[in-house]
Amino acid sequence: MKQKHILIIFLTLLVIYIAFELLETSEKNYELDFQPFDPAGVDKFVIIDGAGNKDEFIFTKENDKWSLYSGGRKYQTEDEFVNHIILKFSKLKSIRIDSRQESQWGKYHVTDSLGTKVQIFALGEKVFDIVVGKFSPVTNNNSLGSMQGIRGISMVRVAGKNNVYATEGFFSLSLGRGLKDFRNQVLLKINNQDVNRIIFKNNSSTFTLSKNDSSWQKNNQNISLKLVGDYIDGVKRVHSSDFEDEFAPKENEADYWVEFVSSGDKKISIIAFEIEGDSSLIIKSSVNEAYFKINKDSWQQIFKDEDFFVSHSK
Repeated sequence: MKQKHILIIFLTLLVIYIAFELLETSEKNYELDFQPFDPAGVDKFVIIDGAGNKDEFIFTKENDKWSLYSGGRKYQTEDEFVNHIILKFSKLKSIRIDSRQESQWGKYHVTDSLGTKVQIFALGEKVFDIVVGKFSPVTNNNSLGSMQGIRGISMVRVAGKNNVYATEGFFSLSLGRGLKDFRNQVLLKINNQDVNRIIFKNNSSTFTLSKNDSSWQKNNQNISLKLVGDYIDGVKRVHSSDFEDEFAPKENEADYWVEFVSSGDKKISIIAFEIEGDSSLIIKSSVNEAYFKINKDSWQQIFKDEDFFVSHSK
């Protein structure tokens, strides 16, 4: 009799074990709800903000470069940002299902009115369609999705389906931004080791710094190698988010002009316009089609008078 009872208990435990294994296997397969796609074939990426201003941002690839359309206007965007976020979505993995009920969508901000819609297209066909919702930071130094020890969890729902997933990453924070955050904010981007000539010009004077082997010269006069090196290093990466879209002067009216010439005669220039009655300047560079507003202190880090290199080289 005891053996019979033991057998019954064993079989019961075995059934329970198999049931849990099947459930676990089913849970592991929930990742299949995210339709896989090849990021290399993507030519359109759409972000629709359900909350806030209901903004729509459409990124389209044109001649291997990404452009941004919003509010009926076209803007430059940063290719690295768009390619990076598309790659992240192509590798999207969920770590658990938090809800299977539509009634819970609001709790996780994945309704059409609260969440951010993300749609990805390849050759005119929609290959990815989700709603990104609530973000939760969790302290975890060992997390693959960590940022300075903080694990990012973004809630996600696949369009047309009920399940709400917790996903590894900072998608909610990356997408919940305004137009200026998606635009190209680069003003200067130069290889400081490659520059061999710098030309400065304003309304009254022009002077040129030229690199000769391992030294820098102005009018055949040696100037401090470290001084020029520190200057270039300080302006090799300049960004701004203070766009001035309505400013459109003629370029030959610029008050200041700086050009960086690299090997192969590659040129990057930046110009500045003074504003009457304003301490700020409007600037534009050859690496960005937009105009920006900048204060004079910041501009003076880019534009230097002739005396700066002469007096500091003595």
